[in-house]
Amino acid sequence: MTEIDEVFLAHIAGLGVDAFDAALRDQALADSDGVQAVVDAAAGWAWDDPVAAAAVAARCRQHASSRGWATVVAAAQHVEARGALAGGDIDGARSLLLSARNGFRASGLDDRARTISLGLANVEASAGRLSEAADELVRVIAECGSDELGDAPPPMRALGARARQNLAAVEIMRGRYESAVALLREAEATCVDLGLRREWIDAVNNRAIALLGLGRVTESVNSAETALRHLEPDEQAQARAELLDTAGRGQLLAGRFADAIESFRGAVALAREHGVDGRAAEARLGLADSWAALNLFDDAAME
Repeated sequence: MTEIDEVFLAHIAGLGVDAFDAALRDQALADSDGVQAVVDAAAGWAWDDPVAAAAVAARCRQHASSRGWATVVAAAQHVEARGALAGGDIDGARSLLLSARNGFRASGLDDRARTISLGLANVEASAGRLSEAADELVRVIAECGSDELGDAPPPMRALGARARQNLAAVEIMRGRYESAVALLREAEATCVDLGLRREWIDAVNNRAIALLGLGRVTESVNSAETALRHLEPDEQAQARAELLDTAGRGQLLAGRFADAIESFRGAVALAREHGVDGRAAEARLGLADSWAALNLFDDAAME
């Protein structure tokens, strides 16, 4: 069996149906476990090349569908949906996700179906259907149960925390900042309890953004700065850039211009180091705003 790496995936992505099936047979990947392994590898590749990964998943779906492997079909449709969304086909992504969720539910894989619901909520939000997105997430949270006692299985609690974070993002888009803050506090507590560091950082950062929306600038800055102090220098570098950017915006609003400049500079450096050009550009805009607030317009124009 060949290693299912990006080189192999790129090779089979452009193959026709017969050649694709032959490639699977040649590498002993033509049974259900093998095709599922290819789908799983494509899911990982989708972070870098969602469209090409979706092409691989589509071939896997065709192969699995003709053999009645329902769960493999559903998993492939999930990857296909990510490619459709990346290509701007929101309705196509929604249709694929609905089909995938139905497939997992029919196979009794309710946890996988709930994960699909998170993706479906993202698609609805991308289409501007915020009420529909919120409804999907509320259902997932209800199915995961209350997290107050913390007695649900860790995977269920983690999924509930993700759903709360996503619902908070929708609430921020709707301008419902108080609701977002409450949801994010719940998510933060669960992430700390389960040791989910990146998810915890995201929750803190989003809560700081929601607090800015409420005009609670000092509280927002304190949240971001506290989280930054709890990170090791080399930990979660990209997430650190996001926190620095949020902290800088709060510091700027609070009139702490030197701190804001330092935070934005740190965010730019980390974002550039990790190739996150969009984040670097946003932080540079914040840096320009900081110089402009000091009436140093030449420095602002250079950013």
